[in-house]
Amino acid sequence: MELLDINTELIQKIENENELNRIRLLFLNKINNNENQHLNDIFKNKYPGTRYDYLHKRDFNFLKRNNYWVCEKSEGVKVLILFTKEQIYFYDDCGSIFSISSNNFFLPSIGNPSSPQDQTLIDGEMTFNFHYTKYCVMIIDVLYVEGENITKLSLSKRLQAIRERIIVPYRNKYPDDKDQEILPLVLLGKEYLKLSNINKIFDKIKHYECSREEEGSGHRFLYTNGKRYNDNNGIIFTPEDKEYRPWKNNFIKRWKWNIFNTVNFLVKHTKIKGKDVFKLFVRIPGNDSNLMEYRTAFFSRECANRLLSDLKGENGAIIECAYDSKSIGEWVYYRIQNNKIYPDSFATVFSTLEIMTENITRDDLLKHFCNQIINKLSIERPHTTPHKPTYPTSTERTTEDVSPHTNNIERAADTLDEISPKRGDIIYESPSHTLNQQDNKIIGIKRKMDDFKSIDELEQDQNEYAIDIKKARVEE
Repeated sequence: MELLDINTELIQKIENENELNRIRLLFLNKINNNENQHLNDIFKNKYPGTRYDYLHKRDFNFLKRNNYWVCEKSEGVKVLILFTKEQIYFYDDCGSIFSISSNNFFLPSIGNPSSPQDQTLIDGEMTFNFHYTKYCVMIIDVLYVEGENITKLSLSKRLQAIRERIIVPYRNKYPDDKDQEILPLVLLGKEYLKLSNINKIFDKIKHYECSREEEGSGHRFLYTNGKRYNDNNGIIFTPEDKEYRPWKNNFIKRWKWNIFNTVNFLVKHTKIKGKDVFKLFVRIPGNDSNLMEYRTAFFSRECANRLLSDLKGENGAIIECAYDSKSIGEWVYYRIQNNKIYPDSFATVFSTLEIMTENITRDDLLKHFCNQIINKLSIERPHTTPHKPTYPTSTERTTEDVSPHTNNIERAADTLDEISPKRGDIIYESPSHTLNQQDNKIIGIKRKMDDFKSIDELEQDQNEYAIDIKKARVEE
């Protein structure tokens, strides 16, 4: 999915290289708070928003010992949005940048509702909403509000700012569903709950079987919570007591339904003795354009026919695949990833296979985090499911009232998108750099999250660990 193709002609893709570099620097300077300028050169073409780490079973005790919150993970695109007086800029996780003129849509200033907010930066997910039947931004976090840097505040305070300084002014200007129909997109807030209430999120998710033409996996999970009505692919686990940090970190954990743990390969199709042969390629870390052959895939005839139909004679496309370890012991083709330029790295392939082998289930999460197993998630087979838009071919792809001042919050981010006398505190955040499987092999160390007693200790250990890795690489 590319933002350009959402549902409006008002969204323009930035193509000019000089303009792209100028806007990227706007984002990077804000995220770095005009510090660490050397990072701008390293990450100038990479999405600078927070990326999630995989959830492993070894993380369970760590999450329970620390103050974690959970929210649903929407199916869609991660995006940073910068609101200025003249333009609204979207920076998606494929590295593309888009804009909307503030003449067509703007976020009202708190002090002057008739003028747009300037220098407000939010982190969110772009997902298709079946209530509005259009794309929406699910706000996950906020970095700046009208020029004020709030990245170092606790998650509760940042999410309180989302409600009071973003959602409230937005709803005051666009109060009705009819107003939403004329907008290029809709802003909604995520619902965050305490870790021990994770069952309440699962209560709002239904499982549907569908055709592989509709969804490559043959399954859909729909999250329904008032106006929040979208495809779901998992759960996000976020700590309360850390500031916002960009890029990859392993404090925010991501769990997916196992069928959605997938890998993006570059595929090359050829024929040998009249038979279709598909070679899969992955990226070597540190060099996006340096590829290595991973293996030859032996797709089922159904998968091969679907892939050939989707390729339309093209060779070298990026495809999304999952590994079916139970029935056929082979990769299964899901869809072409038109929004991707490069395949995943071989480290990502190994990490994904590890996650699939662990096979953390919904019941595992309920058992460990809320000490109960609720009714088995049934598979619905309705005559029709909500229409899911076809992803375009393009270049890149509830509720207790709480005071915002209470220290003992039962739930957070009650209903950010609905304006009422209720006051809801919200919660999200976290970061730090991640250490991958290769790093463990380089210095021969196997570490467990359970060994760390606090987030601060984990962070300090990671910094030391990173130094050890660099030394080991130099010695090699």
